Amino acid sequence: MFARIFRMDCQRCFRPVRTGLVILTVVVLMIYGEWEQIRPYIQGNDFLTSGALGMLSHSLSFDKFKVIMVILLAGLYNSSFCEDAESCFLRMILGRADVTSYCQSRFLANTLIIIGTSVISFLLVTFCLLPVMPLLPDERNSAIYYQELAFHYPWLYIVVTGIQFGLVVAACCSISMLFSAFQADRFVSVGLPGLIFFVAVSYIPESSVFDVLPVISMDASFFKDFDSSRLINFSWSILYPLTIIFISGYLFYRRIQWRVRNGNI
Repeated sequence: MFARIFRMDCQRCFRPVRTGLVILTVVVLMIYGEWEQIRPYIQGNDFLTSGALGMLSHSLSFDKFKVIMVILLAGLYNSSFCEDAESCFLRMILGRADVTSYCQSRFLANTLIIIGTSVISFLLVTFCLLPVMPLLPDERNSAIYYQELAFHYPWLYIVVTGIQFGLVVAACCSISMLFSAFQADRFVSVGLPGLIFFVAVSYIPESSVFDVLPVISMDASFFKDFDSSRLINFSWSILYPLTIIFISGYLFYRRIQWRVRNGNI
């Protein structure tokens, strides 16, 4: 049963035109946000040594368009539950499938489409920067935390960066989807992740292990020292948003169970 529902959710969340527009917009926003950093390379100032990977990390740390990117990624599938509830499709599907499969499929499909779109967007940004700057920064002046991964497997580094950013966005979207189970509103379900992300990056102290910026920018997240364990920090950067997704998914499941028992579907 889960496989059939998940296949249906994947078909619903992956709409080529909409997904392509989101990817293109994210690429444009990231390049535009770093234009002042990119322009010297175009003008031939090759003494600069940040490289495309350094530019990507800088963008995720300081770019002012990250909240817009989160809202764009949330628009891919985060409003799907609201659409189901408003169209009475929820009643039909829960009449044929169990609540557990429905909730698991919904959160998994939403997480995967966000991660996949983030990874593709970051790869395209890097490809766009390659004609004007090197892929790798000068190792002597590099501030990249995961240097071994970046310098030995740079493309894998970009993929991992996209996965971590996508997981954080998916965590924000999962909280929003949980809210939708109590008050279904498709516009709120898309806009709320942006607000959650903004609050997280703006008001969680830098000294806290729950600080989001080190996670999305591939920096030291659990132990703040640059020489601290890469393995522990990377594990925390993955487990932190995953835990939020799982907790939100479980509470969403309990709320949908309550709605089924009380005929509120």
